[in-house]
Amino acid sequence: MSKTISAAISSTSDFPARFGSLNDAMTALEEHLAKLPPRAAYDLRLACEEIFLNIVNYAYPAYEAHKKGLIRITWVDDPAARESTVTFQDTGIPFNPLKYPPPNLHGEVARRPIGGLGIMLIKKRMDKLDYQRIADKNVFAVTKKWDV
Repeated sequence: MSKTISAAISSTSDFPARFGSLNDAMTALEEHLAKLPPRAAYDLRLACEEIFLNIVNYAYPAYEAHKKGLIRITWVDDPAARESTVTFQDTGIPFNPLKYPPPNLHGEVARRPIGGLGIMLIKKRMDKLDYQRIADKNVFAVTKKWDV
């Protein structure tokens, strides 16, 4: 059974854009996820992990590995709208996941190009997605309704 959220909750945390930071980021998010209905928490957990790992893997090219920056994660619960929004910010190369083409799901798995399944998963599981490039930062927000 989920706990009741009665007032808006907002928090922001920064994590190094490295694989080793994933556990810390997910632990911080669990505080919020624990208060949500199970389906909403599950979907947000999947989306947040995928987004975090995509930033770590792709935002900073290998030749700039020494420049790996921070991933800023902001969580906002809106009890009136019965939804949660998680926003990811990074200073990596510009990338709008909303413009990424859908993956080819036909044919033999071994022959398909790599990429796109995680973004497809996020698009299917979230209720609203928003991307902006602001002041040399990727700003990607995902919103999940609690009842859906």
